[in-house]
Amino acid sequence: MDVANDPSRRLPSIVDAKPVHIADNVWVGFDAVITGGVSIGRGAVIGCKAVITENIPQYAVAVGNPCRIVRYLEPDDGEDVRMAALGEFGLV
Repeated sequence: MDVANDPSRRLPSIVDAKPVHIADNVWVGFDAVITGGVSIGRGAVIGCKAVITENIPQYAVAVGNPCRIVRYLEPDDGEDVRMAALGEFGLV
């Protein structure tokens, strides 16, 4: 038997893949790394080259390696704000 060419011969997986949950209105910077099983809350901002290994709450600004939260933003992306903005452009 030619074991080297056997298609069922595979490396065993080290860990099972975990999903990443990214909510609405999230900004993720260039070259950021988000590990499996992490949730990022609505309106959060992830800095460039940040390494995210833990959950990020809503409207948080997270930067660095290891990641840390440097501030929280005011929630300004509610339904009423969106409808007002659409009304300014005559889209409603």
